[in-house]
Amino acid sequence: LERMDILNNRNIAVYKTSETTYPRTKPYHPSERFPEIAYDTLSEEPNNTFLSIRETLALLGLDRNNFGKPGWNPFGGFIKTGDTVVIKPNLVSHYNWGYRLGLKDTDSLITHGSVIRAVIDYVVIALAGKGTIIIGDSPIQSSSWPDIMEMIGFKEIKFLFETIFPQVSLQSCDFRLDTAKLSKWGSYRRFEGDINENFIETNLGSTSMLSSITRSDTLFGVMDYSKKRLNETHSISSHKYLFPKQVIEADVVINLPKLKSHSKAGITSALKNLVGINGLKDYLPHFRLGSPTNGGDEYPDTGLLFKIINNISHLEWECTSYLKRSGYNILRRVLKQIYLMTTGQKNEIFSTTAGGWYGNDTLWRTILDINRGFLYTGTNGELNDGNTTEKKYFTLIDGIVGGENLSPLLPTPVRSGLIIAGINPVAVDTVAATLIGFDYRKIPQISEAYNLKEYPLVNFSTTEFKLFSNQGYNSLDDIVMSPDRLNFKPSIGFAGHIEL
Repeated sequence: LERMDILNNRNIAVYKTSETTYPRTKPYHPSERFPEIAYDTLSEEPNNTFLSIRETLALLGLDRNNFGKPGWNPFGGFIKTGDTVVIKPNLVSHYNWGYRLGLKDTDSLITHGSVIRAVIDYVVIALAGKGTIIIGDSPIQSSSWPDIMEMIGFKEIKFLFETIFPQVSLQSCDFRLDTAKLSKWGSYRRFEGDINENFIETNLGSTSMLSSITRSDTLFGVMDYSKKRLNETHSISSHKYLFPKQVIEADVVINLPKLKSHSKAGITSALKNLVGINGLKDYLPHFRLGSPTNGGDEYPDTGLLFKIINNISHLEWECTSYLKRSGYNILRRVLKQIYLMTTGQKNEIFSTTAGGWYGNDTLWRTILDINRGFLYTGTNGELNDGNTTEKKYFTLIDGIVGGENLSPLLPTPVRSGLIIAGINPVAVDTVAATLIGFDYRKIPQISEAYNLKEYPLVNFSTTEFKLFSNQGYNSLDDIVMSPDRLNFKPSIGFAGHIEL
């Protein structure tokens, strides 16, 4: 793994545990001794998370000859002393947006701090006590970064490692250039910083997956944002994305997604999690305005009032006056109630707006663009000649508690007991989707990734996977036929369309 062959690495590990709870005591020390961990502090609270991640890395065969010995260094093949390692968890929000529905759980919402902590342990071993670790993400615009850091135990984890290893710097970075505060009426007051030297803009141009659906009259959108910047950065001549320099210049990037269904992409795992390396959300086309009747994929054709409600949403997003935005918001809420009373629908029907349904033909293209941009963009912001061997990248999915239904912001927890890991994100996502009962062939950001000719993400087929599991899985068919296979509930916009 000294020069990682991301596109050709077929190895995927699946570890399943029956202990589907996380430790609560920060900084999440292991609860048993492992020979490779040099310090003596143990937790009195059981920490099955640490054991599960350790076993997953062993299943992958990382530093196989030294497993069980003091010198075991699973990340040593791609991390060396002095490196800068960016860890990208899923830190979407500091609270479950379904709290009004009784959904207060956050274990299914974000990558748990105990997962981040265990991964850091093995990063520090590979760094040999010297280097920089950056934990970064772009949460939803109204999320509180300090509260998220408190949730994952960042302060306690930082103190631990920087005390034991004074030449290791552990940092956190909020990649967002814009934030917002949510009023009691549900309208946003936005605060945006200037694009600065800490960000790299890359242009996929005609190689973008969006190129084939972009015409002079195409209008892209993303929820809660004006379409102005989107349609400046995504046009017939250009398709631009904005990445933090830290991510592009890092020696190694470790992707730590949460295993969840997703209301706009079907599933969120490795590929979707990289959406969070963008500095501004309105660089990210999520849908094309309107319904299929008028050439859009923003929402299904659901009647005139539904269309009017969506049009009012756009008036709100475009409006710069906070008072006017609040007025549009109140009007939209009133019309929603009228729609629900006259149609007998449940409130969940509105999760199919803003691209939240299986007919969304835009977001998957953005997801693939971001992954290609990350792999092929150099430190100068230019796409390279198709060489990915200089990139070092690893994925480990936290599925000990997963999220379903109105996920990603209103997830219902599923105690799935899964850790999934590998080098190639497309292969990892294919396995992850199958494990939760989804058909990867019906999830375009996964299925279409196998068809990329220019700036590819994977160079092998699903029949060539090398699957290692404590469940005896050797192929996708083994998972499909397993009586223990999970069946996550998709969001309402994907229900009946992506399940196996």
